[in-house]
Amino acid sequence: MKSSLWIAYALNKMNLLNRTLHLEKNNVAFLKKKFFCSGDYSKYNYKTSTNATTVSTITTVPVVSIIYSRHVRLHTSPQKQTANPLKWSYVHGASSVPLLGITVGKQLQKTAETNPNRSAVIFANEKQQLTFTELLAKADMFAAGLRTFGFKHGDRVGIWGPNSLEWVLTQYGTARGGIVLVNINPSYRKNELKYALNKVGCKGLVAAPSYKNIDYISMLRDLMPEMDNTLEGSPLNAKDIPDLKYVFSMGATKYPGTIRVDDLLSMASLSEIR
Repeated sequence: MKSSLWIAYALNKMNLLNRTLHLEKNNVAFLKKKFFCSGDYSKYNYKTSTNATTVSTITTVPVVSIIYSRHVRLHTSPQKQTANPLKWSYVHGASSVPLLGITVGKQLQKTAETNPNRSAVIFANEKQQLTFTELLAKADMFAAGLRTFGFKHGDRVGIWGPNSLEWVLTQYGTARGGIVLVNINPSYRKNELKYALNKVGCKGLVAAPSYKNIDYISMLRDLMPEMDNTLEGSPLNAKDIPDLKYVFSMGATKYPGTIRVDDLLSMASLSEIR
């Protein structure tokens, strides 16, 4: 078969490595070498095969998964040739259901168009509920609000807190704005939080006031005493976390050096939303 598929995948447990497989005759390929994960995580000789009958394009695919099993079937399907073959990747594990070639933000818009009045989010205890139309509107307002503070495509925003409506708005708002969402463990303490924010280079952080017995605001003020002297809406200039410029707080209470998520939504301009 003339057509072939190049698959880049990772065999290293954490430090993902770019490796390639060449699928040739009968669309069956096996690794010709033994690759081992670092730290003796696994010493299996991995091999991969597929039973697909046709592969219509040559596609270079970025790292998509860690292959844990010794023999894994991959789902493939014919793809249309595009001007930029690196734009989309299309390889996933054992499943007969193909992946959707659409972003999270666009999928939300599509769902809002087809099911505008269907409930999308329900928080019974807080008596909060949004339809898909309402969720899309608030997500766009969230994205537009970030734009007013200088956030641009590719910037990173952390989310630190338990499940909440603000968590959902942050997830879809960043997706709509092309901003990278960074999930931070809600149980993190000061040193762990500081490490995560600096490691990723978060420009913004959406934080709950507290979680269980953890006082988030006090921890942030300990890490960044500059918050106490920062005017609302002004960027932070924290010595120990220099990349972090804005902290957006969940809930109704205002805290020094932070901006409420509700206020962020109200700051969205019509031009940015459009």
